[in-house]
Amino acid sequence: MTTHLADTRALTLTDGEKLLERIAHAQIRIVQEEAKQEAAIARAKSRCAANTAVDRATVGSLEKQLTTLILANPQWFRRLRKHQTSFGSFGLEKATRIEIDDAARVIEWAHKHGYDDCVRTTHRPEKPALRARIEAGEDVPGATLLTGDIAKYAIDRTLLDAAAESVAE
Repeated sequence: MTTHLADTRALTLTDGEKLLERIAHAQIRIVQEEAKQEAAIARAKSRCAANTAVDRATVGSLEKQLTTLILANPQWFRRLRKHQTSFGSFGLEKATRIEIDDAARVIEWAHKHGYDDCVRTTHRPEKPALRARIEAGEDVPGATLLTGDIAKYAIDRTLLDAAAESVAE
């Protein structure tokens, strides 16, 4: 037995309007639920910030004190770089980083000296340029220009925005 899943020959423009209306109502419900959840998340984050504000300030102050203690006493960390406790460790750690002030000069220097490993080049197809080449009649291996009609719909954004705002109020 054959079943046609997409036989739309019997549908009318009115049927299309009804389908779009059902889609719009479903999307409005989705937007409203998402807005409710986003508002709940925002409230939870606000409560968390309020509940932890004193501890965050305390941590900031204590971190400054511990940093001062460590830097004032490097002799404590000559042999063992870290002091271990039951809560964790503290001490000194060798840190090195590269700071680039002028990327263009660095790239120029790397190319001049043949140091390709010092510069990352990203290659990727550029669709507008490829489209122009294909439309001009060139055969581009690995790329095809697809042209045709696609089914499309749009829900009025003001309806969705109003739905989200109605929940936030």
